Amino acid sequence: MDRFEKAHPAPGRGVVVRHLTMAATVLVMAPVILVFLFAQKAFVEGVTLTGVKG
Repeated sequence: MDRFEKAHPAPGRGVVVRHLTMAATVLVMAPVILVFLFAQKAFVEGVTLTGVKG
């Protein structure tokens, strides 16, 4: 394996850049969590209004 392959491994070689993966995860999940927190009351009311009576 030459120096280029060590510096730039081919896809599928098991190299994971964890800090970039975690940063992307936070950026994707943060807006969804914030929307849920602000609209939580509406979600709960919608679930109770459409509940099936048994």
